[in-house]
Amino acid sequence: MSDTPAPGVQRRFERSDQAVRRVIAGQILLVPIRGRLAQLQQMFVLDAVGDFIWSRLEGTRELEAIADEIAEAFEVRPEVALGDLREFVERLCEAGLASAVGPAPGSTSG
Repeated sequence: MSDTPAPGVQRRFERSDQAVRRVIAGQILLVPIRGRLAQLQQMFVLDAVGDFIWSRLEGTRELEAIADEIAEAFEVRPEVALGDLREFVERLCEAGLASAVGPAPGSTSG
């Protein structure tokens, strides 16, 4: 198990500056560029939804807001989008590709 906390709805996350997004041979990849990430033998491959999420991990939106955008863009139920989003962000955090930045401004934790 990881020490990374499960992504809560009220939390914001941001992309790591230790990986870059590249399109190579039609595939969208997150490529480690330094630190322990650069030693990985495996790159993180993104599908369309993963790329959509990656572009929104700026540390300014709560996961629920991103899930609403996913639901609208990909025509899925909001609760499905939120569950999948939480799982994906947790995987990114475990890989060192994203990190929590806390609750969004003005939100309350309960």
